[in-house]
Formats: sequence, C-alpha cells, structure tokens
Amino acid sequence: MKSSYIKVLVILISTIPSFIFAQLNLTLKAHIPYNEASSSCWGYSAHGKEYAIIGVESGTLIYDITDPTIPIQKGFIGGNNSQWREMKVIDDYCYVTSEAGPAIQIISLATLPDTVTWSKNMDFNVPGVTSVYRKGHTITNDENGFLYLNGGGNSTKGASVILDTKPDPTNPTIIGKINGPYCHDSYAIGDRLYASCGGAGVNIYNIAKKDSTYFLANITLNNGYSHNSWTNNSQTHLFTTEEIPVNLPVGSYDIQNLNNIFNVDKFWRNETKNTEVVPHNVHVVGDDFIVTAYYTDGISVIDGKHPDNLIEVAHYDTYLVNEGGYHGVWGVYPYFPSGNLIASDIEGGLWIFTPQYKHACWLEGKVTDSITGALLSDVKVSINHPSVGQRVSNGQGIYKTGIGISGTYSVTYEKSGYFPLQIDVDLFNDSLLTKNVVLRPIQIRANASTLLDPSLKLLYHKDKTVLEYALGADSNSGNLEIL
Repeated sequence: MKSSYIKVLVILISTIPSFIFAQLNLTLKAHIPYNEASSSCWGYSAHGKEYAIIGVESGTLIYDITDPTIPIQKGFIGGNNSQWREMKVIDDYCYVTSEAGPAIQIISLATLPDTVTWSKNMDFNVPGVTSVYRKGHTITNDENGFLYLNGGGNSTKGASVILDTKPDPTNPTIIGKINGPYCHDSYAIGDRLYASCGGAGVNIYNIAKKDSTYFLANITLNNGYSHNSWTNNSQTHLFTTEEIPVNLPVGSYDIQNLNNIFNVDKFWRNETKNTEVVPHNVHVVGDDFIVTAYYTDGISVIDGKHPDNLIEVAHYDTYLVNEGGYHGVWGVYPYFPSGNLIASDIEGGLWIFTPQYKHACWLEGKVTDSITGALLSDVKVSINHPSVGQRVSNGQGIYKTGIGISGTYSVTYEKSGYFPLQIDVDLFNDSLLTKNVVLRPIQIRANASTLLDPSLKLLYHKDKTVLEYALGADSNSGNLEIL
C-alpha cells in the first residue's frame, strides 16, 4: 500500500462513470481499495486539514484528505492481526481497540501534516477485578475527554469501562466501570451513556460521576442483537441498529420520558427489503440526518427531522456483488468541517464522498370512511416510486410516508372492502404535505332488500370498472348490484 500505488488507483476510479454506482445526493471523490479487509473508520481535523483514519487487518492507516480527490497516506501503524479494529480521536491522539489486543493502542497525530509514527500499547487493571483488561470490541469517546471501552474480555464480562485521558493523553487511567451486561457498542453525550447490549437491548446509564454510574432505563428492540445507537443532539430520539438476524430495521425511539420510551418508526430500504440486508452503524449529523453504514447497501442517509416518519434522502451503493449478509460498508464518519464524509468498506477499502444534505418530502394525513366518517386503519398507502415502501395507516387512521426527491407522484390508498383511491400530489423537499382522504366502501346488493357482506373477496381488473365476486356456493349469484 505505497503512496504511488494508491495515487494511481485514485486517478483510475475518477474516470469511472458515476452511473455505474447506485447513488443519490452523495458524490464520490476518491476510492482506495486494499488487499486486506477493512473495519471501522474515524476522522481528525487540525490546522485547516482533514484526515481519514481507517482500520485494516494488519493495523491503522492515516490519510490526508484535505483535497478529497487526492488522498495522501500519512502513516501506517501496525497492530495485532484482527478483523475488528475500532478507533476514536480525542484532541491529537487516536485510540484504537481490537479483539486481538491490546486494550488500546495510542497513536499520536500531533506530528501531522508530517508522517505519523508514534504509538503505544496499553492493557489495564480494572479496580475490583482480578484479570487484566487486554482487548476491546468497540471504543467510544465523549466531549469531555473520556473513553469508554466496550465488549472487552473476561475482566468485566464485556461491560464498559471508563478511561480518563486527562491530564496525560498518552497514559489514560481507568476511573470507573458500568455495572451491567455485555456492551457491544455505546454512545456518550452529556451525562448519559447509551449502551447497545446485544440481546438485552439498549441500556441507558447516568455517567455524571464516572466512579458511580447507575442504570436509568432499558429499551427492548425487535428481538434482535442491539448493535449500535445514536441520539439526535437534543436527545429527544434514539436511533438504533440490530445486526442479528438479518433484515431488521433502523429504529427510531422517543426517549423524552425515560419511564415511557416507545418506538415511533422503523426504516427499511425499500429496494432491498427482505433480501437479508443489514444496517450496521448509525451516526447522527445535528438533529436531523442519520448517516448509516448499511453493509451491502453501502451508505444511506436518512432524514430524521420527523423521527416518526424516516425517509432516505441520500444513498451510495459501494458493494455491487450481491445483496445481504455481512459485507460492504462497516463504518462511516460524517463530521469533517468541510462536510465531506468517509466510509470503510470491508472488501472495498476507503471511500470519500461529498454529501448533499436535503430534507425529505413528507406526506401525511388521515383516512376515513366516506359514509360513516370512521377512521380507517390498515389502509395501504403507496407512493409510485421504487425507493418508497408501502406504509399502512394506524389505529387512528393516520398514515405517514414520503420520498427524498421532489416531484409529482401518484399515491394509491387501498383497503379490503373499499374501492381503491389514486391521487396525484406535488411534493417538495423540506415540506410536509397533509392530505386527508376518504375511501368509499363497497356495498353489494343481491336483491332488492339484502346487502351482502362488504368484506367479500374482490378481484379488480386493471381498469377498476369490472369486478368479480367470490361468493359462497349457497349465495344468490344473480341480480348483483354494486352500490
């Protein structure tokens, strides 16, 4: 992986027509493939320059991506060979953890823009635990200089331990631990830690005092393996991923009242729903945009401005071999001052993009019965576009849907026992259109005085003018009249 070889690959990738990759609002700037698997990625910015940090099986690579079209390798720090390598940055130091150990590897970034060469390996003695903390699965940082090591070995049964990088960032010390189950990954903001605890769901802890943390609440997800989670900046909602089994959604949870946490939406990518595709990691930009490492679906940016109506507004598929399984994009980092983002693809290496963050076009409303005025649940609502999945009205007759691209669309409303309705709507980015509709029930009269059950199975012809009725053998099949 010498610099000259990498530059040639970057030049070649820039000549590939953009239409080869499925994309929306993400512009590819550069792509660096490797001859070994990649894992996670993170970023670092200093003195007007931006740097990508990416884990590979043999160690950690650092690139200057200030010009995103010409990434320049600035260092490689070797490590124990591992498929898992995760990292976070505090000030001028990158802290790396790996399933192959050590607990953390500290890399100094202070020499940038010159070459990065200095590193240090550390294991830890955890207070009250006899065995040494020698490895980690993931690592988290917060805004106050603390690190959270997750998924470590037998020393803590995988629960998170807390390290203070002050006053000496080259010699962090353990100052606390979470008394809880195995934690696969975590997110720290303010006085809270959101711990994704595998089959135990998401645990929320108060971490105001690092040496005396305590449990606040638990969120039960979709019976899957809670993999990672991230809040919006205002901490009103938590967005989640579940890695096992396949085909589980990105979840959205209202966490404003910890005594009453509830799910408000579930997001699947419509083009690959039910094809064993897995959302791996989410990171939230501001209060709105959920940047998702979506394994074989590449990168998906989901608009969370309305957390109860999640809509995809950007996408780039980096993995075109097949759909489903644990391949493709492992991690993303969307926090560079320039707005650029990077993605680490297990098989494909480092990808650099410029995103265009556009808010979605939302369509919401109520569906009622044209005769009784009753609110109708289970109405299937479909925007005629392949990127939009079918939504269903809830028990209050409310439906919520939308699309990432403005335009005029046909929308169909369907419910058993009712005539379908199709309307055209004009949808605009960053705008919510409220459209209440009424459906006319199908009433069938077999004779002058008898109305048949309107829930009879109805088969519509394409022109929706001719109907066939599946009647029982003892029904009067003559003299039918549609009301």
